[in-house]
Amino acid sequence: MKFRKDFVTNSSSSSYICEITGDTRETYNGELESSGLIQCVNEHVFDDSYVIDNFTLDQWKKDFIDLANKYIEENLSSIESRKTYNTDEEQKEYEQTITEDNKGLRKNIEDVKLLKSKKEIDDFYEQTEVFEEIESDLGSNILFKCQCPICSMKIASKSDYKRYVNKIYKLNEEKIKSEILNKFKTYEELENFLNEKD
Repeated sequence: MKFRKDFVTNSSSSSYICEITGDTRETYNGELESSGLIQCVNEHVFDDSYVIDNFTLDQWKKDFIDLANKYIEENLSSIESRKTYNTDEEQKEYEQTITEDNKGLRKNIEDVKLLKSKKEIDDFYEQTEVFEEIESDLGSNILFKCQCPICSMKIASKSDYKRYVNKIYKLNEEKIKSEILNKFKTYEELENFLNEKD
């Protein structure tokens, strides 16, 4: 898959945390790729060096079709919710837009089913306007579950590791925070304790 590398200078910056390393990165104008980060469809943000390349075509097809069907369903459900505040004319126009969007998504699904090799994925992206709104929301090109080391269970994210430890060992976060504050009088004491070798 091709990744955009351009970004606007003199634009606003935001900070993102790599969920694998815990590093904080500055991004420009919402473009994750400007700082070497990427986001998968499940919103895991991580360094693009961790992207999985050895996924199978069938895995990629399934992820693509699942995401396309999800957006088709969301589009259809949005029609009903818009009725409460749209005028009749606005609603008619909105429904036509959704119909066209879903027609395009269904065409994408049929085209993806015809792909015979991973080499054809780049060509498919270059020849098709795919999921532009999703890419805009993500701040990067779409990265499917099969390409994400967290979704693929190749690497545990820092937050999932913490949640798992808390659940398995029945740890109470508030109790731990209180214990830290009571046990250590200065931050240096805490740092020394954490850096001690067991």
